[in-house]
Amino acid sequence: MSNFLMQFEDAIGEVVTIKTIMNNELIAQLHQVEKGSVTLYRPRQVLVSQDGISAVPFTFTGNSDSIIVKLDHIFSIEPANAASKEDYLSITTSDLSVENEELAGHS
Repeated sequence: MSNFLMQFEDAIGEVVTIKTIMNNELIAQLHQVEKGSVTLYRPRQVLVSQDGISAVPFTFTGNSDSIIVKLDHIFSIEPANAASKEDYLSITTSDLSVENEELAGHS
């Protein structure tokens, strides 16, 4: 495993910010680091608007609970700052609560 990947093994399970080579910014929990790729859990795309910064689902019509991103597509990976991490965890925890309520309603 390369030194680049070994740096992130300790960050598995942590909330990270990823900047892609296409200038997209993602925030997600780092799930797995493999040769050539990383697996992200519950990724959100970071968007900037007149109202501020928001984190929206990575896809709107697909199931993107986890995604694999090739390292060739990543410009940088770094720990998310404290405020962003707190917001992300709040969003993803509330998403899970809604999903669990919806599943319970279909039982």
